[in-house]
Amino acid sequence: MIKKLCILLTVAILVFSHTLSFGQSQTKFDFYLAFKQANYKSGHENGSELLPVFVKGNMAAIKKLVVSSRGVFKYSYGNIAAIQIPIGALQTFYESNDVIRMEGQPSHMHVLNDTMRVRNHMVEVQMGQAPLTKGYKGKGIVLGFIDSGIDFLHPDFCDSNGKSRVQFLWDQNQPSGPNSPQPYGYGMDWTKHQIDSVVANNDVAAINTMDSSGQLEYGHGTNVASVGAGNGLSNGLNMGADPEGDIIMVSYNFNSNNPTLLTDATDYIYNKAKQLGEPCVINASLGDYEGSHDGYDLQAQLVDSMVTAKSGQCFVAAAGNAGDVPFHVGYTVTPNDTNFTWFAYDGYQVDIQVYADTASFRNVHFSIGVDQNSPDFVFRGQTHYNTIFPYIGHFVHDTIYNQAHQRIGIITTYGQIIRNSYSLEFYIKPDSTSYFWRLSTTGSGKFDCWDFANIVHSGLPAPATFPAIVNYKAPDTIETLCTSFQCSPHVITVGNYWNRGTTIDYDTQYVTAPNYLKCQLTANSSLGPTRDGRIKPDITAPGNRVLSAYPTQFRAYDIVNAPTTIDVGGWHNIDGGTSMASPEVAGTAAMIFGLYPTATNDQVRNMIIYCADQDNCTGFSLPDSYWGYGKLDAFKAMTGCALGYTNVNTNVTPSDLNVFPNPMSQSCEITYDFSTIKDFCTANITLYDVMGKAVKTVELKNNQGNVTLTKGDLQAGTYFYSLTVDETRLKTEKLVIL
Repeated sequence: MIKKLCILLTVAILVFSHTLSFGQSQTKFDFYLAFKQANYKSGHENGSELLPVFVKGNMAAIKKLVVSSRGVFKYSYGNIAAIQIPIGALQTFYESNDVIRMEGQPSHMHVLNDTMRVRNHMVEVQMGQAPLTKGYKGKGIVLGFIDSGIDFLHPDFCDSNGKSRVQFLWDQNQPSGPNSPQPYGYGMDWTKHQIDSVVANNDVAAINTMDSSGQLEYGHGTNVASVGAGNGLSNGLNMGADPEGDIIMVSYNFNSNNPTLLTDATDYIYNKAKQLGEPCVINASLGDYEGSHDGYDLQAQLVDSMVTAKSGQCFVAAAGNAGDVPFHVGYTVTPNDTNFTWFAYDGYQVDIQVYADTASFRNVHFSIGVDQNSPDFVFRGQTHYNTIFPYIGHFVHDTIYNQAHQRIGIITTYGQIIRNSYSLEFYIKPDSTSYFWRLSTTGSGKFDCWDFANIVHSGLPAPATFPAIVNYKAPDTIETLCTSFQCSPHVITVGNYWNRGTTIDYDTQYVTAPNYLKCQLTANSSLGPTRDGRIKPDITAPGNRVLSAYPTQFRAYDIVNAPTTIDVGGWHNIDGGTSMASPEVAGTAAMIFGLYPTATNDQVRNMIIYCADQDNCTGFSLPDSYWGYGKLDAFKAMTGCALGYTNVNTNVTPSDLNVFPNPMSQSCEITYDFSTIKDFCTANITLYDVMGKAVKTVELKNNQGNVTLTKGDLQAGTYFYSLTVDETRLKTEKLVIL
């Protein structure tokens, strides 16, 4: 979605349903690239300007296209690459049969220890409590952070000899120059040797990057890195999960429109970790709330390919802090009703994006209308109802006039097919701010829409004054995750619950948190599921009110002016959100790599989620879209979940596997469906105990059906049951036996 971008729509606009075709029904370009291409064709874009994009297709052929167009091929994983090409070369890529899909839509990322170590049972791991044979503190493991930066002068990021634990630092905000890392070609990076020189001389001016990359919340990256890797050297307290781990920080440029910043940072960190010869966990406590929320976009697919490219790599992300924000609209469309939702002008434009499975949207008819909202609510007009098909791969332009034939606004509509899904975008240029723009639907089907700034959810008129309001579909707070990689099946996505209610401030006074709810999920922790119904978040951790390191440049000021927000020594401040919960999970993943350095991302993920805690706050019927699989328990993940049963192949077609009742007392019924696999030799459902030992196996003769499982001589406790077809484990779920 093109939010807060001054993109000039210069293609010719005619009154009512003029169509600009791109020549084929299967869409290769996203809305942003289609805009760029149209503007270039009309002479309003510089054809030589390099445009960063994702491209999916035949890599050998794409490399040749990039070279011939004088572009830059940065890197590829699988069949997706990050490249830069001149705008004038877009048509060449569009016409190539070797190109499947291209996306250039800029991301709009936002930045989303003490008690937390106890709640997550990290202390037992760090101390090496039996059955562990030694303590694990992240030594020899890289923790990579994609965030706002890091204050490498803070004592918590130095070792006992005063040397920096930061191995590499790339600031994407710096101008391009001799120190710009390649093949990315922007920003500047520094090595540990250069950072050590700065630390020794306390010469921060030598490296002009101190966690202040333009975000309103300066110090976010320092806070996050402290939770994951701080060693508490400043005061002997507030240790993070991996106090001996090596640190790599990428200071993200939140003001850039480059869509590949996140994947560039991911590629950079994994490559630097490879140079060090160490396993690597990346933490991304940032995200974008706009998009499809299904992990099908090229950025998410590329992150998936990166993290699964080799063992010893893992990726963890914050779920988001919008669990109490109504910005999602999704409902079943029925032929008997004409429902609508209003979208307000936000000072830039009105931009509405709709997503749906192809089977669920082909019979939905929609229209864009407009209603005056001041001084009274009055319907002013709308476009004709239509299905998505005339818009796939085409810009369609409509103009709405009032009764005096004065123009109210121009609507540009563009449809796409992405895998088995539709995307439909309405870009509206209003002529007045005193209107609400309505998306109306009828027919049959289902769709979802997310808009963080524009959906109207308050100040609605009463039915007596505006009768149509009875058909209004208000936004809700479900499916409020960040989009893209947070919705990936491989990324470990983390929700947030309350950490602590009381802290001791700089003046040694007790400070009590308002609205503290012990052990409860925080109100703003973003909720799942993904648009295609998968469980997210995966896990929760105590992120609200965590004491963590913050930039030393603020210390003197806060001691005088904000003593209640910092600890006794003035080295740590109180922060919170899923941003702080996420590095706790990343730190746990790093400790697991200390025990199993060749584990895969999915094995680490399964060890964490399948040995999560459940209690009276989470309930005992997890997983769900609030808590995921439960609360993080680092000790149990490392001692109670063997690698043997976690080898799940998540790249195959998803299969259904459910059990009822769960928990069970004497028997339960397991329903399975892998009907997408037509021919198979062997299939079974196997029950495992928490140590990965197979305790019962049921052979399957059909690719869908149900089987009954009886307790027999099984002991009460937690088990896992897996669906395996032709020696490939398709899915694993949890079962509790009473």
